Amino acid sequence: IVWRWIRSASGITDSAVYDSSANEVHFELRKLFDLTSVPRFDSWPCVLGWEGLTSGRYYWEVDIANDGYWRIGVTTASSKRLGRSPMNPSEGFWTIWRSTRQFFACTKPETELPLSLVPKKLGVYLDYEEGQVSFYKVETRSHIFTFIANFREKLYPLFAPLDGRTLITLSSTEVKPETSSHENLQFF
Repeated sequence: IVWRWIRSASGITDSAVYDSSANEVHFELRKLFDLTSVPRFDSWPCVLGWEGLTSGRYYWEVDIANDGYWRIGVTTASSKRLGRSPMNPSEGFWTIWRSTRQFFACTKPETELPLSLVPKKLGVYLDYEEGQVSFYKVETRSHIFTFIANFREKLYPLFAPLDGRTLITLSSTEVKPETSSHENLQFF
């Protein structure tokens, strides 16, 4: 199944913890272990999927608890992971982020989104060939934002609980690549 790469994500970062028994990601302030050969984020608490995606259509859902700060989306294999560089499409990131009083698509400049669209359950749809990453508020089946791009390298799902109290849980663990046309694709 597709989620093997996400379940294996615990070795990607020293600032986020993945609990495979509960499919949860949470921020921890201590260094977990030293993996100097693995490219990882040194300033942002991020977890990436283990295997990159280079073709196909994918959809996954994420439960977000505690109304905290978070960032979710996809990034490229070559995106900068050292320091606090901008996480926007020109840097290889297609993400949305939420803080206590703000909600943005991480464009350049950022696109403010209505707070009414902040999800408790977020749907993420990736169509590699069409160059599309879309986000949905699952509980109301509302479209939040779509990025359009020309992908040229591997993409990895990105999960970032930014404030130390936000819990991000993968809620759809049986997701498989979509092979049907857009007309037959069912998101929910």
